[in-house]
Amino acid sequence: NVTFDGSTFADLAPRLKAARLVISVDTALMHLAIALGAPTLGLASAAYVGEIVPYAPEITPDNAHMIHQPMDCQGCLGDCRKEKIDGMYLCVATLDRDRIMAIVQSILR
Repeated sequence: NVTFDGSTFADLAPRLKAARLVISVDTALMHLAIALGAPTLGLASAAYVGEIVPYAPEITPDNAHMIHQPMDCQGCLGDCRKEKIDGMYLCVATLDRDRIMAIVQSILR
């Protein structure tokens, strides 16, 4: 059984479907929200670019929005060789906050 904050997928599903916006890192919760049709912004590391996220354009539903920071080391599959910034991987720590906010505002309009 997978739970999030004490909630099962079955408990979370109606809440995710009702959300105006779900913002999540690349987790099962993010993929569930997208599958349920909730407007979702995925904050992705560059580690899985080309593997998992962002989704290929031809299969990306309209409710799915992804942002990642392109890196020379993208696709490392989590075996990061870069120094962390404030405990975060460089590809996450350097996500463009202004771009994130622009996407959020666009979705919420």
